[in-house]
Amino acid sequence: MEEYKSIGASTPLSTFFSTKDNASLIKPGDSDSKVESFLQKEADNAIQNSYKVLRTRIDKFGVASPNIQIQQGTNRILVELPGVKDESRVRNLLQGSAKLEFYETYTNQEVYPVLENIDRTLATTLKAAPAATTKTVADTTKKSDDLLSNLTGGQKDSKAKKDSAALNLGQKNPLFEVLRPAVYMGENQQMALMPGAMVGIASLKDTAKVNAFLQRPEVKSILPGNLKLLWAVKPEQKTPEQLSYMLSKQ
Repeated sequence: MEEYKSIGASTPLSTFFSTKDNASLIKPGDSDSKVESFLQKEADNAIQNSYKVLRTRIDKFGVASPNIQIQQGTNRILVELPGVKDESRVRNLLQGSAKLEFYETYTNQEVYPVLENIDRTLATTLKAAPAATTKTVADTTKKSDDLLSNLTGGQKDSKAKKDSAALNLGQKNPLFEVLRPAVYMGENQQMALMPGAMVGIASLKDTAKVNAFLQRPEVKSILPGNLKLLWAVKPEQKTPEQLSYMLSKQ
């Protein structure tokens, strides 16, 4: 404001800053002091928004006792992250600009056959593991079954049955063991694919395994070139699970 006046300018500031977007706040012909007050509020809002963005990004680092403060009167935000080792990576993540992207999504019904194909392919390729490893697992399972049989009078307990069922599921359906298809109970009491873009649900601890499956060469050859998996930003509110979506690239 003072700089503007110091060059001898006499055109009202409202001439430059009054637009259709802020017509409810300032109008052509408003005093310079009112425009200056408006600009100061906009600057303060920008600082507050930047603070919220930084706080959200920093929370994802899992840093213990981070210190984030708005330094009043300086338009600066102080960030202290004790224990951070890769400073350049943190700096790049904090300074990076947010990018909004739009995608045309595949439907669950379109993607499910692809996932079935991936599941079958993984079952075949993973089954071809070294024979020694397979034999060791089988021997260990048999010894455990024999021990449980002795302890329970010939009957496996419920936990043992569940563990055995889980092992069988993992062998026959490697993908669907960690990425459960998005289905629901229909009116005819039959399971049906959910409408929409969500194709499956995975526990947070299994997302890395799902990602690893999708990076395997035999799986990449199955996925269409314009299809990719994106995880939801936030986990489910009531369960420690995260939604996944298959989206087509633009």
